[in-house]
Amino acid sequence: MTRPATKKQNSPGSSKGTQTATKAGPSAAGEPFPPPLKPRRTMFFLLLLAFLAWVGLLLGLYFKTVYPMRHPKSEPPALAPLRR
Repeated sequence: MTRPATKKQNSPGSSKGTQTATKAGPSAAGEPFPPPLKPRRTMFFLLLLAFLAWVGLLLGLYFKTVYPMRHPKSEPPALAPLRR
């Protein structure tokens, strides 16, 4: 980590110089930010459609496999002849 550069300035009214720190950041190094991404409506709706299909598939698999196991079909007990 480097220390920001300081510059001494002599002002006419003071006997000591003042220090001012320069900005240290990406803009100080001369590296500009990349341009922002453009919104793409068609890509958004394609990804939304794929996501909804995925959620629909997962819900379909859940109701086909797991949900019936929570509510098993109740069969009446078999009437077996009583033995004495």
